[in-house]
Parts: sequence; structure tokens; C-alpha cells
Amino acid sequence: MPARTALLVDDDPATGDTVRELLPWREVKLESTANATEAIDCLTKHDYCGLVLNLDVDDGRALEILNHMSDAQVNIPIVVITSKFPDSLRELAIADDIKLVMARPFDPSLLASMILGLCRIER
Repeated sequence: MPARTALLVDDDPATGDTVRELLPWREVKLESTANATEAIDCLTKHDYCGLVLNLDVDDGRALEILNHMSDAQVNIPIVVITSKFPDSLRELAIADDIKLVMARPFDPSLLASMILGLCRIER
């Protein structure tokens, strides 16, 4: 079975490295990007089973990613990492795709489990 791929948007490379170690590599591949421009490019070119988005990346430009997804009708489950959940997210067309909001610090094993859930892999 080929690995399903999730996208992590976070400017802290340690997050991806830590979570990647906890994922079953044959079942889930975790791609990482550190800014909104790269994330939008990835979402345009590839299909993902889920998105983990740190809203604090790229000086607040992370909302552009969600707006792009809404405009392009990219509907995948999303986990949001944020220090403060903006009320404006509730008004986005893709608000129903946000499955969990996590605050830092968080348990990397919990995030890995969430990614497995986003990609519909049971453990």
C-alpha cells in the first residue's frame, strides 16, 4: 500500500522532524513547508489526505492558505495549531474541515495520532 501524504505548514522544523519519527513511514508521508507561498504551491500541485497548519507562520499569512483552499475548493481535513483561534476562521467556507485546534506546547504523539486520523489510518 503506498503511503498517504499529509502537509505540515510550520516554521519550526523540529515539529515535522519529531512528528515524522512517530508516524508509520510506510503508511503516512509528512511533507513540510515553512511559509504560506510554499504551502499554496504544494496544495495546488499535490493531493493530501490532511493539513496541519500553524496559524502563526509567515507573519500571519497562514490565513491566505485557508482562503486559497476555500477559493480552489480544496476540501481536506485540517488541524490548526495556534496560540489564539481567530473568530474569522468560523466564517470561512472550509470551517467545517477544521477538525481540531491545538495550542503549543502540545504532545507530538497526539499530533501524530491526529495525522493518522486525518489520513484515515487506524491504529
